Amino acid sequence: MSRVEIVKTEASPVRWRVGAAELPISPLVGEMSGRTEGGAVPPAYQGLTNTRLEKVYFDACKSGTSHSFAPPSALPGISPTRGEIRRTVASSLVLSHSSPINPKRQATGARRLMIDQTKSTTIPIRLTINGHSHELQVEPRVTLLDALRDRLNLTGTKKGCDQGQCGACTVHVEGHRVLACLTLAAQAEGREITTIEGLAGDDGTLNAVQAAFLDQDAFQCGYCTPGQIMSAVACIREGHAGSDDEIREYMAGNLCRCGAYPHIVAAVRQAALEVAS
Repeated sequence: MSRVEIVKTEASPVRWRVGAAELPISPLVGEMSGRTEGGAVPPAYQGLTNTRLEKVYFDACKSGTSHSFAPPSALPGISPTRGEIRRTVASSLVLSHSSPINPKRQATGARRLMIDQTKSTTIPIRLTINGHSHELQVEPRVTLLDALRDRLNLTGTKKGCDQGQCGACTVHVEGHRVLACLTLAAQAEGREITTIEGLAGDDGTLNAVQAAFLDQDAFQCGYCTPGQIMSAVACIREGHAGSDDEIREYMAGNLCRCGAYPHIVAAVRQAALEVAS
Protein backbone atom coordinates (compact mmCIF):
# COMPACT_ATOMS: atom_id res chain seq x y z
CA MET A 1 0.00 0.00 0.00
CA SER A 2 1.28 3.48 -0.84
CA ARG A 3 2.54 5.67 1.94
CA VAL A 4 -0.07 8.18 3.01
CA GLU A 5 0.79 11.56 4.45
CA ILE A 6 -0.97 14.74 5.39
CA VAL A 7 1.00 17.71 4.13
CA LYS A 8 0.61 21.23 5.49
CA THR A 9 2.57 24.16 4.06
CA GLU A 10 2.22 27.94 4.16
CA ALA A 11 1.43 28.03 0.46
CA SER A 12 -1.25 25.37 0.42
CA PRO A 13 -4.02 24.00 2.65
CA VAL A 14 -3.81 20.64 4.33
CA ARG A 15 -3.69 17.93 1.69
CA TRP A 16 -3.65 14.18 1.46
CA ARG A 17 -0.51 12.88 -0.20
CA VAL A 18 -0.57 9.32 -1.48
CA GLY A 19 2.73 8.55 -3.17
CA ALA A 20 3.15 11.37 -5.69
CA ALA A 21 -0.55 12.28 -5.74
CA GLU A 22 -2.09 14.99 -3.61
CA LEU A 23 -5.71 15.72 -2.72
CA PRO A 24 -6.96 18.77 -0.78
CA ILE A 25 -9.17 17.77 2.16
CA SER A 26 -11.36 19.42 4.75
CA PRO A 27 -13.12 17.86 7.75
CA LEU A 28 -16.39 19.32 6.52
CA VAL A 29 -16.19 17.99 2.97
CA GLY A 30 -18.11 14.86 2.01
CA GLU A 31 -16.65 11.40 1.64
CA MET A 32 -13.20 11.09 0.16
CA SER A 33 -13.46 10.37 -3.56
CA GLY A 34 -10.18 8.48 -3.80
CA ARG A 35 -9.35 10.05 -7.18
CA THR A 36 -6.62 12.58 -7.94
CA GLU A 37 -4.91 13.74 -11.10
CA GLY A 38 -1.67 12.05 -10.15
CA GLY A 39 -3.12 8.67 -9.32
CA ALA A 40 -5.61 6.83 -7.12
CA VAL A 41 -5.83 6.65 -3.37
CA PRO A 42 -5.47 3.04 -2.18
CA PRO A 43 -8.83 1.30 -1.75
CA ALA A 44 -8.46 1.12 2.03
CA TYR A 45 -8.64 4.93 2.17
CA GLN A 46 -11.69 5.33 -0.04
CA GLY A 47 -15.20 5.89 1.26
CA LEU A 48 -14.14 7.05 4.71
CA THR A 49 -16.87 8.85 6.61
CA ASN A 50 -16.53 12.45 7.75
CA THR A 51 -15.96 11.34 11.35
CA ARG A 52 -13.02 9.18 10.38
CA LEU A 53 -11.58 11.92 8.18
CA GLU A 54 -11.88 14.41 11.03
CA LYS A 55 -9.91 12.13 13.38
CA VAL A 56 -7.02 11.83 10.95
CA TYR A 57 -7.26 15.48 9.90
CA PHE A 58 -7.11 16.93 13.39
CA ASP A 59 -4.45 14.49 14.58
CA ALA A 60 -2.30 15.74 11.71
CA CYS A 61 -3.10 19.41 12.24
CA LYS A 62 -2.10 19.34 15.92
CA SER A 63 1.58 19.30 15.00
CA GLY A 64 1.21 21.94 12.25
CA THR A 65 3.64 20.03 10.04
CA SER A 66 3.61 17.14 7.60
CA HIS A 67 2.37 13.99 9.25
CA SER A 68 2.56 10.35 8.27
CA PHE A 69 0.01 7.91 9.54
CA ALA A 70 -1.33 4.42 9.19
CA PRO A 71 -4.67 3.61 7.54
CA PRO A 72 -7.42 5.22 9.64
CA SER A 73 -8.79 1.80 10.55
CA ALA A 74 -5.50 1.11 12.39
CA LEU A 75 -5.56 4.29 14.46
CA PRO A 76 -6.48 4.00 18.15
CA GLY A 77 -10.00 5.03 18.97
CA ILE A 78 -11.37 4.29 15.49
CA SER A 79 -13.15 1.04 14.79
CA PRO A 80 -13.05 -0.06 11.14
CA THR A 81 -16.29 -0.76 9.36
CA ARG A 82 -16.79 -4.05 7.57
CA GLY A 83 -16.48 -2.19 4.27
CA GLU A 84 -13.10 -0.80 5.28
CA ILE A 85 -11.91 -4.24 6.36
CA ARG A 86 -12.96 -5.73 3.01
CA ARG A 87 -11.19 -2.95 1.11
CA THR A 88 -8.05 -3.29 3.23
CA VAL A 89 -7.92 -7.07 2.73
CA ALA A 90 -8.55 -6.72 -1.00
CA SER A 91 -5.84 -4.11 -1.45
CA SER A 92 -3.42 -6.21 0.61
CA LEU A 93 -4.05 -9.23 -1.63
CA VAL A 94 -3.43 -7.15 -4.73
CA LEU A 95 -0.18 -5.80 -3.30
CA SER A 96 0.98 -9.24 -2.20
CA HIS A 97 0.64 -10.55 -5.79
CA SER A 98 2.01 -7.45 -7.49
CA SER A 99 5.11 -6.57 -5.45
CA PRO A 100 7.28 -8.31 -2.86
CA ILE A 101 7.15 -7.04 0.72
CA ASN A 102 10.39 -6.13 2.42
CA PRO A 103 10.09 -7.63 5.96
CA LYS A 104 12.74 -5.25 7.32
CA ARG A 105 10.93 -2.19 5.97
CA GLN A 106 7.60 -3.53 7.20
CA ALA A 107 8.97 -4.03 10.74
CA THR A 108 10.49 -0.54 10.73
CA GLY A 109 7.16 0.95 9.70
CA ALA A 110 5.35 -0.97 12.45
CA ARG A 111 7.78 0.31 15.08
CA ARG A 112 7.39 3.88 13.82
CA LEU A 113 3.61 3.55 14.02
CA MET A 114 3.81 2.27 17.62
CA ILE A 115 5.99 5.24 18.58
CA ASP A 116 3.67 7.75 16.87
CA GLN A 117 0.66 6.34 18.67
CA THR A 118 2.25 6.84 22.08
CA LYS A 119 2.94 10.53 21.49
CA SER A 120 0.59 13.00 23.14
CA THR A 121 0.41 16.74 22.65
CA THR A 122 0.61 18.74 25.86
CA ILE A 123 1.13 22.42 26.56
CA PRO A 124 2.61 24.12 29.62
CA ILE A 125 0.24 26.42 31.52
CA ARG A 126 0.40 28.35 34.77
CA LEU A 127 -2.82 28.80 36.72
CA THR A 128 -3.24 31.19 39.63
CA ILE A 129 -5.82 29.62 41.93
CA ASN A 130 -6.83 31.04 45.30
CA GLY A 131 -3.67 33.13 45.32
CA HIS A 132 -1.31 30.24 44.58
CA SER A 133 0.49 29.59 41.30
CA HIS A 134 0.40 26.11 39.74
CA GLU A 135 2.39 24.93 36.72
CA LEU A 136 0.83 22.12 34.70
CA GLN A 137 1.38 20.14 31.52
CA VAL A 138 -2.04 19.47 30.01
CA GLU A 139 -3.58 18.56 26.70
CA PRO A 140 -5.17 21.59 25.00
CA ARG A 141 -8.61 20.00 25.36
CA VAL A 142 -8.46 19.72 29.19
CA THR A 143 -11.17 21.78 30.84
CA LEU A 144 -10.63 23.98 33.85
CA LEU A 145 -12.91 21.66 35.81
CA ASP A 146 -10.80 18.58 35.07
CA ALA A 147 -7.59 20.48 35.77
CA LEU A 148 -8.91 21.54 39.18
CA ARG A 149 -10.24 18.15 40.20
CA ASP A 150 -7.88 15.66 38.53
CA ARG A 151 -4.59 17.55 38.42
CA LEU A 152 -4.72 19.81 41.48
CA ASN A 153 -7.02 17.78 43.78
CA LEU A 154 -9.32 20.77 44.33
CA THR A 155 -12.45 18.64 44.41
CA GLY A 156 -14.77 21.22 45.96
CA THR A 157 -15.77 22.26 42.45
CA LYS A 158 -18.25 19.56 41.40
CA LYS A 159 -18.83 17.84 38.07
CA GLY A 160 -22.58 17.54 37.62
CA CYS A 161 -23.83 17.53 34.05
CA ASP A 162 -20.48 18.39 32.38
CA GLN A 163 -22.54 20.29 29.79
CA GLY A 164 -22.91 23.73 31.39
CA GLN A 165 -26.52 23.19 32.46
CA CYS A 166 -26.44 22.61 36.24
CA GLY A 167 -24.00 25.19 37.63
CA ALA A 168 -22.29 22.76 40.03
CA CYS A 169 -18.89 23.63 38.54
CA THR A 170 -19.19 27.42 39.02
CA VAL A 171 -15.91 29.18 39.85
CA HIS A 172 -14.74 32.79 39.62
CA VAL A 173 -12.30 33.99 36.97
CA GLU A 174 -11.23 37.58 37.56
CA GLY A 175 -14.21 37.92 39.88
CA HIS A 176 -16.77 36.77 37.31
CA ARG A 177 -18.65 33.49 37.65
CA VAL A 178 -17.65 30.95 35.04
CA LEU A 179 -18.71 27.38 34.28
CA ALA A 180 -15.50 25.42 34.64
CA CYS A 181 -16.79 22.49 32.58
CA LEU A 182 -17.13 24.77 29.53
CA THR A 183 -13.86 26.63 30.03
CA LEU A 184 -10.54 25.29 28.80
CA ALA A 185 -7.79 25.36 31.38
CA ALA A 186 -5.55 27.18 28.89
CA GLN A 187 -8.12 29.98 28.62
CA ALA A 188 -7.74 30.75 32.31
CA GLU A 189 -3.96 31.13 32.19
CA GLY A 190 -2.79 34.49 33.54
CA ARG A 191 -6.11 35.15 35.29
CA GLU A 192 -7.02 34.98 38.96
CA ILE A 193 -9.18 31.92 39.64
CA THR A 194 -11.16 31.47 42.85
CA THR A 195 -12.75 28.18 43.86
CA ILE A 196 -14.89 27.26 46.84
CA GLU A 197 -11.68 26.35 48.71
CA GLY A 198 -10.52 29.96 48.49
CA LEU A 199 -13.59 31.74 49.88
CA ALA A 200 -12.86 31.42 53.60
CA GLY A 201 -10.27 33.64 55.24
CA ASP A 202 -6.73 32.52 56.01
CA ASP A 203 -7.78 32.00 59.62
CA GLY A 204 -10.70 29.80 58.59
CA THR A 205 -13.38 32.48 58.94
CA LEU A 206 -16.25 31.61 56.62
CA ASN A 207 -17.39 33.91 53.87
CA ALA A 208 -20.70 35.65 54.61
CA VAL A 209 -22.47 33.47 52.04
CA GLN A 210 -21.02 30.26 53.47
CA ALA A 211 -22.17 31.25 56.95
CA ALA A 212 -25.62 32.20 55.67
CA PHE A 213 -26.03 28.82 53.93
CA LEU A 214 -25.35 27.14 57.28
CA ASP A 215 -27.72 29.45 59.14
CA GLN A 216 -30.55 28.94 56.64
CA ASP A 217 -29.96 25.20 56.14
CA ALA A 218 -29.70 25.93 52.40
CA PHE A 219 -28.67 22.44 51.33
CA GLN A 220 -29.61 18.79 51.65
CA CYS A 221 -27.25 16.42 49.85
CA GLY A 222 -24.75 19.26 49.42
CA TYR A 223 -23.52 18.31 45.95
CA CYS A 224 -24.67 21.54 44.32
CA THR A 225 -23.74 23.70 47.32
CA PRO A 226 -20.22 24.79 46.22
CA GLY A 227 -21.59 26.01 42.89
CA GLN A 228 -24.58 27.66 44.59
CA ILE A 229 -22.28 29.52 47.01
CA MET A 230 -19.87 30.65 44.29
CA SER A 231 -22.77 31.90 42.20
CA ALA A 232 -24.36 33.62 45.19
CA VAL A 233 -21.13 35.48 46.03
CA ALA A 234 -20.97 36.80 42.47
CA CYS A 235 -24.70 37.55 42.44
CA ILE A 236 -24.31 39.81 45.49
CA ARG A 237 -21.15 41.42 44.10
CA GLU A 238 -22.96 42.15 40.82
CA GLY A 239 -25.75 43.92 42.72
CA HIS A 240 -28.45 41.43 41.78
CA ALA A 241 -29.70 40.53 45.27
CA GLY A 242 -32.14 43.39 45.80
CA SER A 243 -35.22 41.20 46.08
CA ASP A 244 -36.20 37.55 46.24
CA ASP A 245 -37.37 37.64 42.61
CA GLU A 246 -34.07 39.14 41.50
CA ILE A 247 -32.14 36.53 43.45
CA ARG A 248 -34.14 33.74 41.83
CA GLU A 249 -33.54 35.27 38.39
CA TYR A 250 -29.78 35.58 38.76
CA MET A 251 -29.37 32.24 40.53
CA ALA A 252 -31.44 30.38 37.93
CA GLY A 253 -28.37 28.80 36.35
CA ASN A 254 -27.69 26.74 39.47
CA LEU A 255 -29.90 23.70 39.91
CA CYS A 256 -30.70 22.01 43.23
CA ARG A 257 -32.15 18.56 42.66
CA CYS A 258 -33.12 18.36 46.33
CA GLY A 259 -35.37 21.41 45.93
CA ALA A 260 -33.84 23.60 48.64
CA TYR A 261 -34.54 26.78 46.66
CA PRO A 262 -36.49 28.70 49.38
CA HIS A 263 -33.60 28.21 51.80
CA ILE A 264 -31.05 29.18 49.16
CA VAL A 265 -32.91 32.42 48.42
CA ALA A 266 -33.10 33.16 52.16
CA ALA A 267 -29.37 32.54 52.53
CA VAL A 268 -28.49 34.87 49.66
CA ARG A 269 -30.81 37.52 51.09
CA GLN A 270 -29.19 37.25 54.53
CA ALA A 271 -25.65 37.39 53.10
CA ALA A 272 -26.53 40.39 50.93
CA LEU A 273 -27.78 42.32 53.96
CA GLU A 274 -24.62 41.45 55.91
CA VAL A 275 -22.36 42.53 53.06
CA ALA A 276 -24.29 45.77 52.62
CA SER A 277 -23.99 46.60 56.33
